[in-house]
Amino acid sequence: MSEYQFYEFRAIDRALTPAEQAELRRYSSRAEITSRSFVNEYSYGSFKGDEDEFMARYFDAHLYVANWGSRRLMFRLPRSAVDPEALSAYMAGDHNRVTAAGDFVVVLTLTQCTVPTIMSSEDSTAPIPARQGQCPGRPRRGESESLTGASPTPTSRVMATPRPARRGCTATSASGTT
Repeated sequence: MSEYQFYEFRAIDRALTPAEQAELRRYSSRAEITSRSFVNEYSYGSFKGDEDEFMARYFDAHLYVANWGSRRLMFRLPRSAVDPEALSAYMAGDHNRVTAAGDFVVVLTLTQCTVPTIMSSEDSTAPIPARQGQCPGRPRRGESESLTGASPTPTSRVMATPRPARRGCTATSASGTT
């Protein structure tokens, strides 16, 4: 079975210069590089760049998806608009972090997801929620949570907004627990 990895970086606040686009080309001859993005898919091999460096120097958002379930989502925010210490309270687990990068703060969240599979033709007629049930560790309607699934602190309950539960995804820490 072959691997599949998808990398997408987006520049939102400013366009990349032609010189910056040329710098990015050194990391991949196949990537689709524009003044606003770097997108590449890998089936054999992997990304030659450093995601943290790309975020610090060029981009405002990053998404990584692999067929074995890894998901990474990163945002670069102006340091003047975000309190890194307060934001860190929302980041549970060793793989989730908030780091300073010059005039910016980079937020990373890492998850492992299992995509529900259909086991038989009888199962395929039932809606997925009926077959799978509610994903443990996710909030029910009206409840709130941190960015990574950790229980919110009393202060964060005021700041967090409720969101519906998602099927099949759980946030992980270094120990692999939710």
